[in-house]
Order: sequence, then structure tokens, then C-alpha cells
Amino acid sequence: MAVKTNLGRRAALLGGGAVIGGLLTKSFSSSNPSLDGTRSIEPIGTTGTLNDAS
Repeated sequence: MAVKTNLGRRAALLGGGAVIGGLLTKSFSSSNPSLDGTRSIEPIGTTGTLNDAS
């Protein structure tokens, strides 16, 4: 009986940790703050232009 209680506590703690982790993951969403407020620069040239840097 003690094993079942111990297993139930472990399952509850693991499930609670998973729920808390899921909620925290939503609040800390992945975004790139270094790109906030920037504009992309359109490349000069045509579609056939080669770029040595790529």
C-alpha cells in the first residue's frame, strides 16, 4: 500500500511539474528581440545574380 501512495505522489508531482512547465513555456515564447523594430533590406540585382557570401 505504501508503494502505491508513493507512486501516486510521484505521478502527481510529475504531472504538476509538466503543467507548470507548459504554462511557463507559453509565457516565455520564443521571439528574436534583436529583430524587433528592424526592416529587411531588399537585395540589389535580379534573380540570376550570384552572391559569393551565400
